[in-house]
Amino acid sequence: QHYTWKVPLSGSHAAAVAAALDILRPESALIFVCPNAGESVKGVVKDLTTAGWSNVDTLSRALFPDSRSTNPGKKASQVKGEAKGWRSANRLVELRDATKRGYSQEGDFYREAPIFVSAEESVRGLHLDAVEVVFILGLPKTSSSYAHMAGRTGRLPHPYGKAVLVAHGREIAKVTHGFMKEIGISKYKSLGWGSPNLEDVARLADPSRRTSHSWVDDLQSDEVKSR
Repeated sequence: QHYTWKVPLSGSHAAAVAAALDILRPESALIFVCPNAGESVKGVVKDLTTAGWSNVDTLSRALFPDSRSTNPGKKASQVKGEAKGWRSANRLVELRDATKRGYSQEGDFYREAPIFVSAEESVRGLHLDAVEVVFILGLPKTSSSYAHMAGRTGRLPHPYGKAVLVAHGREIAKVTHGFMKEIGISKYKSLGWGSPNLEDVARLADPSRRTSHSWVDDLQSDEVKSR
């Protein structure tokens, strides 16, 4: 299933993803950041954490936690060669298990879902089980790149996964009218539009403050009024 989310020219792709996550509430997600999105992988992780998701990380740090030391006072890991390869392979197994587990279905813990963020270039050869949603931020370089990123979902136990393109209007048109036709995709839906304040999204993590009337309704009605 293919979706789009239109980001205002002055808006944040990461804030738009936060809004989409609050609507979809996936058990696990992958986020790919295209170079022209104007946002960094670490920046997206920081913004989603601000918005209230507690289990979001860069894919590189999750796979290679010893590759760089986050503490200036500590030396980088001395694990090298085959040992480092086995360690990263074991981490990949752990990540696959994490995406399979998702979050607890009891209570309101959807913001604890495992979410991994990476660059567009890292997609080839990547396989994680049970990724329910893939977000693509910005305009992919080619139709093949879009297909590879979107193809990281739709695997058991979610054979009908979702791919959400989060981009500006002209970029969405290029993908839906160009890239999708090239790779044989004829159907897609608009999931939403806008770029909310991250703190507003974070406040909705408190179930007592959530009502049937969502902030998304206010966001969309404000956009219609401003046209």
